[in-house]
Parts: sequence; structure tokens; C-alpha cells
Amino acid sequence: MPAAPDPLRTLLDQFDDGDRAHRLAFFRAFHEAGPEALEELGPRILRPTAPKGLRLLAVEAGYYHPWPGWTPILARMLRHETDFGIFRTGTETLGRVRTPKALEALRELSVIRAAPQFQGQVVDVLVRADPAEAFRFHLGRLLEGSRNPSAANEAAHRLTGLVDAGSLVQLQSALRHPDLLIFRHALRLIAAVPTSESAAFLAGFLEESHLAALDDRAFKAALVTLRGLQGTALREAVHAHLEAQEDAASTGTLHRFLVEMQSLALEGKAARISARLTEAGEEIHLRARRLGFAVDAAAEGLAGLAIQGLIPPAEVIPLLERALCEQTGREGVARALARLAPAGDEARLDLLLAHTDAAIRVAALEVLGERREEALRPALLRACGDAIQDHAQRALFHLGRLSDPVSQARELLGRPMPADRDLGLRFVVLHGLGDLIPELLEEAEHAPREEWRIQVLQALGALKATQAAPLLASLLHSGQSPRLQSALAEALRDMEDPAVALRLCDRATALKQPLIHAVAVEALARAHATPATALPPETFPELRDQVMGAWEDRNPWPLRLRVILALEGLHLQASADRAILAGLVQETLNGKRPANARAPADLARVQNVLREWARVGD
Repeated sequence: MPAAPDPLRTLLDQFDDGDRAHRLAFFRAFHEAGPEALEELGPRILRPTAPKGLRLLAVEAGYYHPWPGWTPILARMLRHETDFGIFRTGTETLGRVRTPKALEALRELSVIRAAPQFQGQVVDVLVRADPAEAFRFHLGRLLEGSRNPSAANEAAHRLTGLVDAGSLVQLQSALRHPDLLIFRHALRLIAAVPTSESAAFLAGFLEESHLAALDDRAFKAALVTLRGLQGTALREAVHAHLEAQEDAASTGTLHRFLVEMQSLALEGKAARISARLTEAGEEIHLRARRLGFAVDAAAEGLAGLAIQGLIPPAEVIPLLERALCEQTGREGVARALARLAPAGDEARLDLLLAHTDAAIRVAALEVLGERREEALRPALLRACGDAIQDHAQRALFHLGRLSDPVSQARELLGRPMPADRDLGLRFVVLHGLGDLIPELLEEAEHAPREEWRIQVLQALGALKATQAAPLLASLLHSGQSPRLQSALAEALRDMEDPAVALRLCDRATALKQPLIHAVAVEALARAHATPATALPPETFPELRDQVMGAWEDRNPWPLRLRVILALEGLHLQASADRAILAGLVQETLNGKRPANARAPADLARVQNVLREWARVGD
């Protein structure tokens, strides 16, 4: 190759990457020189001292002139390039060159440059430059499996965007690999192939895995009966199992094992029989992990393909139902069936939501809830009665995401059964249905059952219904029972509003009951719980009066402890007010008390409050 023309060499000798005129002259000279320019430019940009500006201009020029001669230069340069902008443009240039050597250089870079950002860039270029080659490359990395799990996992992630109809055969081969990591990824990737062929394969694979799991279950049971038997007893037990297998026309792993055991029993090799039984137990344990995953993953993949219209759901649902009923699959099967079960199929929905296994129920519930179909309302209502409170709460959450939650709440609150009405209150609070506050206020004022009124008051507090405060405060009088007084005060407290807290303080002062004073302190603390809502000095006398009122109880320490712990979260604008509170607390600590009246743990908590106040004061 002849030497580069003098203009380019002269420019490079004097090049200043900060000079715009030099940069423009570089592109003109490079264009005029053609591919021969690489002989002069290549060695310069490969020097460790090559300026960043020159390296960037070089790869930009390469992007617009993707000559094959760039490959050895960029393959060497990008191995160590730390600037991601330069690296990105350089790899894009190799992708545009797109010769076998350029693609090979990209594959090497994807291994060498392990940082996620750099590796991701190389892979993206490879996918665009040669998707088929990229698939083969990443499949090879996936097959490294447990020997290199990070590479295998990354390869599986990349393959998800590369699979197509032509990938199925290669993935089926990977599915037969004994490495569990490879097997799992291959099965998930088959489910990502959007063809009817992959759906048909998964349906057959699901049924095959289901039958193999049943066979292993019988295998395990047979091992239990055969252990410890010898001689005639062993031969008779093996013969009986073989007869049962013949009745079932089985040719699975259990049948082959029984034939083997029959031969060993006839030979009378006790040591070999014992070793084979132990070996068989280990085989079952290893297969169980593989088969359990196979059934669940195949079920979920098959459901996804059915939703895409690649296989009729009517062909899939019986397979899923059988796997669930015969317990060869778990949450994956439940999720798959929940995706495909018709909304009006109450029998199948009950199979999922009334299953004895709590994990199955919750897996199905999450999928059904995300469907947001009106026809699922009865099933979700039944799920609200789940024995596990968290599951019932999740069902209640999903129920509220259907249309018109206010009408649903009214329907529940209007039912005669207390359990249904309790459910309605929980529903109102969970979804913050403020439209129902007037109706709840009517219940709080006039409902005949005190227990129900207390629950309604708790709901109003949880809703932070400040518009209800005037009525609730008026209901807080000496004519109410102590339980109802406490519930009214706590509802006002839970609104966490400064004006409502002061209204409660007025009622506490009128009632002169230590417990209500304590709740009023809690209300002030919650209403002024952040620096932005700190208690102003003019409100501090009210707080002090409520603290002192709470401490007038005949058995003061439990109530004083409650007040002190409530004050821990209070923010005050004036540090002098904090000193007054600290003095009150210290005074009650110094007071004479019967032995063991204060638990050491309680005293430690109070001291922590005092230390925190001192720290904030500093």
C-alpha cells in the first residue's frame, strides 16, 4: 500500500483537536486520501499518548467510511478504550464494516469488555449486524452453564430478544442438557419463540413432565416399601409392584428400576441391592427439582403462547388443571391457569382460590386481580374471606380496582352479616373512599351496636376525615361509655391535623379524664411530627396542660410512659419548650415509686427520649 498523501500526514503532525479548522481539515484530508489514510492514521491513534480528540475524530470518520481496513485498528484500540462515547462509535463502525473479521472482533470485545455498559453496546451492535450469528454466539455462552453462571445468565437475557422460529430445534437440544441452569434457560427461551410449533412442543413437554413426576411419586413410594426387605420378601414385593405397573401399562423409570431390582433379588446380592436403593433415592431427589421447574415453567410459557393465539386455550386448560389437581406443579401452574380460566368458570376459579395450599391461592389471586374483569368480582369477593389475613387484604385490594368501588362498598356495608359489614369497612379504608364519609358519620352517631360504632370511628380516623371532626368532637362527652369516648378521641387523633388536635384538647379539658388527655397529647404529637409542621410556641401551653392532665391518673406510670413515648416524635419550634418537657419527664423519673414499678426496658426507652431531645437541642 503506498504511503498516505502528504496533506494528511502534515495535518496530523500539527493537529490540534481543540481547533475547529483542524477538525474540518481532518475530515477533508481523510476523505480525499481514501482507505490508504489508515496506514498513517492507525499507528497514531493506537499510541497510548493519542489525544482523546483525535481518537474521537478517527472513529467518527470510520463510521462514515466503514472500510475493511478499520477492523485490525479498532479491534486493538477498543480493547482498552475507556471513553464510552469513543467506544460506542468504534463498535458501530465495526458493525457497519460487517465482514467476518469485524464480527469476530465484536464477539471478542463482548467477552473482553465485561462492564455492563460496554458489553451491552457490543451486543446491541452484534444483534443488528448479524442476528443469526449473535444467536449462535450467545447460545454457545449459555451452554457454559454452571461452569460460568454469570455468562450463561447474561447470554440467556440476550437470547430472549433473538429467538425466532428457526431457534426452536437448537433450544430443544439445549433442553436435554443435564445442567439444570441450561435446562431452565432453554425452557424459558422456547416459551419466547412465538410460533404454533413451540406451543405444540410445550404442550407435549408439559404432559410428559407431568407423567414423569407422577412416575417418580410412585417410584418414591415403592422405595419406602422395598427398603429393609431381603430374600423372598423382597422378590414378592418387587413382583407385586411389577404387576401393578403392568396394569397401568407403565414403561417409565419405576418400571425399569423394578426390572433391575427383580434381577438383583434373584441373584441375592444384598449389598448391591442396598446401594441401588440409596442411589435410586438420590436420583429421584435430583429429578424432582428438574421436573418441578419443568411443569411450572412449561405451564406459564404455554399460557403466554395461548394468549397470543398460538394454541387454543381449550387445549391447554385441561393440562393445567390436571397438573394442579395431581400436584405435579405449583405456583407456575396456578398462575398459568389463572391467566386462561374464563371469568365465569366458577369451578376452576374455586379450584385456584380455595386451594389448600396458601402459596397456590396467592399466586392465582395476583394474576386474577391483574385481569381486572368485572366477571371476576364474585371470585374476588370469595377470596376476601381467605383464612390468611394478608391474602384476604390482597383480594380486597384487587376488588377495589374494578369499576365503581363506592357501590361495592355500599353493598357490603348494607349486608346483614357483621363479617360482611366489617369487610366493607376495611374496603372503604383500604381504597380511601371519602364519598362514604357522610354515611359513616350517620353510623357513628346512630348505630345501635357500640362495637360497630367503634369500628366506624376507627375507619373515619384512618380516612383522616377532618370534615367529620366537629361532629365527632360533639359526640365526645361524659354521657358516652369509656370505650366509646376513647374511640372518638383516637379517631380525632388519627386525623393528624393541627386544628383537629386542638379541638380534641378542648374536649379533653372539659372531660378531665387522664386517658383522653393522653390521647390529646398523641394527637398534637402526630399533627406536629415534622420540622415543617413543628408546634409553635403559642400552642405549647396547651400541650403542657394536656401532659399534666394525663399525669393526674391514680396509677400514673403506664399513662406517663405512653405520653413520653408519644412526645418522642413531636417537633417543637422553640428549644426552651423542649427543656420544659425534659424537666417534666425527669421529675416523674425522680418521683418515689414502689419497687419494680418501672421495668428497666421502659426506663431505658425514656432515657433515650431525653438523650434525643438533648441532641436536637444542641
